[in-house]
Amino acid sequence: MAGLAAQNNINGPSHASVVTASKTLGQTQVNSSNSSGSRTNSDRQQVLRHQQQRLLLLRHAAKCPHEDGRCPVTPHCAGMKRLWKHIAECKDQKCLVPHCVSSRYVLSHYHRCKDVRCPVCGPVREAIHRSHEKQRQMQALKQSHRDALNTVPAPVPNSSVTA
Repeated sequence: MAGLAAQNNINGPSHASVVTASKTLGQTQVNSSNSSGSRTNSDRQQVLRHQQQRLLLLRHAAKCPHEDGRCPVTPHCAGMKRLWKHIAECKDQKCLVPHCVSSRYVLSHYHRCKDVRCPVCGPVREAIHRSHEKQRQMQALKQSHRDALNTVPAPVPNSSVTA
């Protein structure tokens, strides 16, 4: 599985989507066909949230420019950067590095998944889309401010000077 991390590159800005997704993924509804009780449904929701968060954290770590321990977005960045680097090289299907096998699995699923209603990938793609939209809006706002500053007329010198 060498190069899986690079192959499964999740494109787009990373900071806003991690923050946005952390706030909204908890609201994801999961429809379970298992009617054995809310405990199983609750466990399933927790697993889905963890998979979604893992995808977004790995995506962030792959793109974050900050050095280890200096990321202002998430305290998990440094650990996820180490995991991302490990995943890129790991081929062991029984790897004992924490989160390696499960992360490779969810990355592989995300890469192949085309189902817009997928309970794992759908909310992640929505969070990334919202992040892209927010970034576009911020860039447009910055550009309009720059344009406004460039169109301010130069001050006219006062011609009514008395001697």
